Amino acid sequence: MKQFLHFALFFLPLWTFAQTEHNAQFGLFATSEIPFRSEMPRMSTNMGIGAQFAYKPISTIPVFLELKGNLGLYNTQNRDVTYLFSDGSATYTDVTFTSQMHKLQFGTKVYYTSFYRPVRAYITPQIGYNYMKTRMRIADPMDVDDCRPLENRIRHRSAGWTYGAEVGVELDMKKIFSGNDRPEQRMYISASYMASMRPMDYINVKYMEEDVHGVADDHAHDHSAMDEDGRPLNTQFINLTSGTTHEHKIAEIYNTHLRFMSINVGYVWYF
Repeated sequence: MKQFLHFALFFLPLWTFAQTEHNAQFGLFATSEIPFRSEMPRMSTNMGIGAQFAYKPISTIPVFLELKGNLGLYNTQNRDVTYLFSDGSATYTDVTFTSQMHKLQFGTKVYYTSFYRPVRAYITPQIGYNYMKTRMRIADPMDVDDCRPLENRIRHRSAGWTYGAEVGVELDMKKIFSGNDRPEQRMYISASYMASMRPMDYINVKYMEEDVHGVADDHAHDHSAMDEDGRPLNTQFINLTSGTTHEHKIAEIYNTHLRFMSINVGYVWYF
């Protein structure tokens, strides 16, 4: 009898856990992050994929602590660019631009319907960290004047804190269409809002219409000199024949608050 009692006490916690809702979840999702044009007129839609992990610290309360991150790409292209020098010569080359936006968010996911319902609604207030990155590669011109960029791989980065919220529904697709209950696997659809706490830099050459660049003037590198197209990002070229160097604009840096509305579609597993 004593051995049976020990056996029962050993397995009681496992049985109790099995009767409760799942306390953790893992998910994968795709997202389309659409900028507010009134705030970011020079930004494009950021397409991305991501993953999430959430844990419910108190099994009887339908609140999860969630960590969610995604990698995104909002512009990539190769452009034929002409650079004009002060002596009248010119060099022609290809410049490849790749602009990305990544983010990491922490939130409190609160559910408003029962775990065993086929449709389960939730809301998640969030804080996070956003990372903007653009990589530029200038190909070797190989022209007769032997002009070369002093740096042919250029990176521009900007990062900052964000806040926002997500509202969505989880769908038990198997129960909806066949009546069989599989609550540990669910599809979800959500909409979210994200904003930065301060203005951030980003580059998007989709809106840089100039493909011919002359020598930068004395104020081209002054980051306080703003215009409607942003401030210039410059790099130096050297003429190996004459030994002279010249600075040219290769992109424009925009500086605004970030404002995005996102549509997310994903799949989540409970365990």
